[in-house]
Amino acid sequence: MAMFKHSRSLLATRRQLCRSISINQDADDLPLSGVRVLELGQLIAGPFAGQLLGQYGAEVIKVEAPKVGDPLRVWRELDVDGTSPWFRSIARNKRSVAIDLRKPEGRELVKRLAIKSDVVIENFKPGTLEKWGLGPEALHPYNPSLIFTRVSGYGQTGPWAPRPGYASVCEAESGFRYINGFPDPETGGLSGPPVRPNISLGDSVAGLHAAFGTVLALLARREKRKQGQNKGMTVDVSILESMLNLMEGVVPEYDRKGKIRGPSGSSVTGIVPTNAYPCLPDVESPTVPSYIVIGANGDSIYNRLMQVVERPDLTGPAYQQNHHRVERQEVIEKAISAWTTRHTAEEVIKAMTAAGVPVGRVVTVKDIVESEQMHARGAIKDVWVDGNGSGKAGWNLKMTGTFPVLEGCDSQPKWAGPELGHHTEEVMTDELGLSPEEKYCIVYCDCFQDVNPQGYHRQHTAVSPTFSAVNPDAKKRGLPIEGSPIPTFEQSFILLPEYGKLSEAQEQLFQIISKTGSHYSTKVSGMAVTDPHAVLLVKCSTGLEALVQYLHGIIRGAPVMIIIQLHIPASVIISVFILISLGGYLAFISPGSENKNELEKDRVAMPVEFKIPRAIFS
Repeated sequence: MAMFKHSRSLLATRRQLCRSISINQDADDLPLSGVRVLELGQLIAGPFAGQLLGQYGAEVIKVEAPKVGDPLRVWRELDVDGTSPWFRSIARNKRSVAIDLRKPEGRELVKRLAIKSDVVIENFKPGTLEKWGLGPEALHPYNPSLIFTRVSGYGQTGPWAPRPGYASVCEAESGFRYINGFPDPETGGLSGPPVRPNISLGDSVAGLHAAFGTVLALLARREKRKQGQNKGMTVDVSILESMLNLMEGVVPEYDRKGKIRGPSGSSVTGIVPTNAYPCLPDVESPTVPSYIVIGANGDSIYNRLMQVVERPDLTGPAYQQNHHRVERQEVIEKAISAWTTRHTAEEVIKAMTAAGVPVGRVVTVKDIVESEQMHARGAIKDVWVDGNGSGKAGWNLKMTGTFPVLEGCDSQPKWAGPELGHHTEEVMTDELGLSPEEKYCIVYCDCFQDVNPQGYHRQHTAVSPTFSAVNPDAKKRGLPIEGSPIPTFEQSFILLPEYGKLSEAQEQLFQIISKTGSHYSTKVSGMAVTDPHAVLLVKCSTGLEALVQYLHGIIRGAPVMIIIQLHIPASVIISVFILISLGGYLAFISPGSENKNELEKDRVAMPVEFKIPRAIFS
């Protein structure tokens, strides 16, 4: 046991040293250095805000669900290791901690992390954190300066707040989708369904607003501290409002002129000329359509454009200013297209650039990665993925840099998105100061969960007391785990096989017990002799069976824990409580279904929730 602890300590020290070198290198040059962000969000909006903050120096601890992690890990294209390259990008510079927020013990851990953080980022449905006891009112008493950055579809207030709000829906509700598409010639409204950009624009825009709002809140907190105040705030980010922030003059135009802006195809309403124009196909790809975009809405630029397209007749007083050109948009657009269709994109770009007319080619991601401008600016980064000890060969992953570029700030990502839970032990030890026993109790037992084939949730807490059991008043009073007694795990357990073989649940229990440093056996004889304090775990379905098992354990010198099923008659429960009064211990198996036939087929009832009395570990 001592050797095991020593080797693990060396490993943790080595990992921390490596991490310190990678994190602290030039860290003081970054504007958010010293800021700790606890990221509870998933998918795009919250994590994108975390990405931006992390790139500029913030320490980001990302909390993910055990076993599955952030759903984005398996979205879209998957790499050779089964992980999305997109996730590797958006989770850059973050530390991944696997904690089950659905369990009280997991929420206690998150509370402890939040108490030691500057910012909490979350994008759950409003009310979720409050339900878990992790909202501002629950955490501010322990960390008054904590900043809550909350991203949701419609904000934390208002009649729509409880509604689930994904970016696609909020883009529609913001009016953004209505102005994207091709106009009906008669009504000016949409001709067919709106056209969606092939990205989750609303999420990314909300993430930008969340990062911006977080920085503003940090600045405000700094000013309050100068005045002797230690108070945080909530940054309430709505995806709908973030998209509304992009809608330019749509609202004031409607208010003053009654104008409802509609879709405009590939151009933009009220600005001429700015559009996408067809060109001759490239020689290398004769079947692929080629387009360039020209923006010549400046008055002098427009005159130069007309010279290039050989239409000087479309200049002069009648075309001098934008509002003149808007009235003659169709004539101007046709003149430009007639010229571009006779030239390749390269020829158009060369001619327009020489004349000082803004022009750009509609390109693919391949063109972006190979662009000389991107390379010159360092906009595409190579980040090493080593599998984080997964045994996979390493590889370089290209990802976009983080913008804007700040003078003197290194924008190179420190590491790619890590494996699920890669930093759990590190954070539990270094940040929360948990002992190995306490850490394994929580991480491997209290926060472990899976689903059996029948669909029941099985919760394994068999060999570790919950913190509410260790400190019964902690949960009631909302206290952090700090100060709770630490149980000892050098304990022996005996699990009796059912029908001569180990059940699936017992096999899992054995694995959990071994990780706590405890001993276990499937036989009463021998174990009780070597360890008189061994606890015998048995499941009984009748009072007589409970009595027999209890006496059997007492004869062997092993304290007995009686496990009962809650659907059995009250007489059995009474019998067991009598046994407890004689010195036995009690645990429960809570059936996950009222169907007794189903329970009989699977003798280990689902879900299983064992609660071990504190006395066992004293």
